Amino acid sequence: FVDPDLRDSLLQTIGVFFFNRDDSGDNISTPKLIIDRYDFSPSIVKAGENFQMNLSFFNTNKYKSVKNIKIFLTAEEETDSGSVFTPVNSSNTFYIDSIAPKGKVDKVITMYTIPDAKAKTYTLTANFEYEDSAANPYKSEELIGVPVVQQSKLDLGELGYQTEAYIGQQAPISIEFYNTGKVTLYNLMVKLEGNFQTENGQYFVGNFASGGNDYYEGYVIPQEAGTLNGNVVFTFEDSTGQEQEMKQPFSLNVVDMPPFEEFPDGEMPGFEEPSLMSKILKFLIPGLIVIAAIVGFIIFRKRRAKKHEKDLEIDE
Repeated sequence: FVDPDLRDSLLQTIGVFFFNRDDSGDNISTPKLIIDRYDFSPSIVKAGENFQMNLSFFNTNKYKSVKNIKIFLTAEEETDSGSVFTPVNSSNTFYIDSIAPKGKVDKVITMYTIPDAKAKTYTLTANFEYEDSAANPYKSEELIGVPVVQQSKLDLGELGYQTEAYIGQQAPISIEFYNTGKVTLYNLMVKLEGNFQTENGQYFVGNFASGGNDYYEGYVIPQEAGTLNGNVVFTFEDSTGQEQEMKQPFSLNVVDMPPFEEFPDGEMPGFEEPSLMSKILKFLIPGLIVIAAIVGFIIFRKRRAKKHEKDLEIDE
């Protein structure tokens, strides 16, 4: 029942919602292909070694698939010997048949880094060529940052030391070392490690440049007899900031100091008591030398005085 007075004032509205697939713009009409994730194995890429690059390709479009996908990799920088990165057992181009809407495809590529690559982050460009379901062609590119480090190379010379040492006495330990790598070794420290006292037990080298060489000598002071094991320890930070450690072991046979032999009557073997004449000459000769010097001085003064008198007579 409707009140006749309100009949003309009632209005019913019916709304119908229509979904337009094209109202979202390019996100729907243009399928986009991106690299949504990448990583490396090993995680730190070393110059002169192979590494695996794991790539995930993602079709961002909700409604359209992409097909006939060609991807080729290029490096922005090259060295005198060519590209920094080279594919192993494959080319730098690979093909994906299709990727569904919001779909992903993973690829693994093995690459080789040339030995003389500098320690820094290089940029690889992934160039995409693909089509949508209507065979419309598209091109795009994604950038991949590849951090490369040079291997740190610290070469150690031969340890110099005597295999036998005495309790409480210094035993020198020496070694030469060289930076044969292509990068600086940072905060290089050399120290002696073991159950013993030391003299000059550590040496701070600091930043050790490529091609550098240096020398260390420290002293071990054993406190008890027996076999004494120790290490010369080298610690430094590589180009990635990671601390590295190298050890050079050594072993000493520690013995007691040989006792000082006492001789009968306080005399050493082969030592003869000097004769009386020798004792007299021992004290007489220095006295004669002094007397001779005094006599010589007196004679010199007398001669000088006579000469002076003659000079005065001539002047007169």
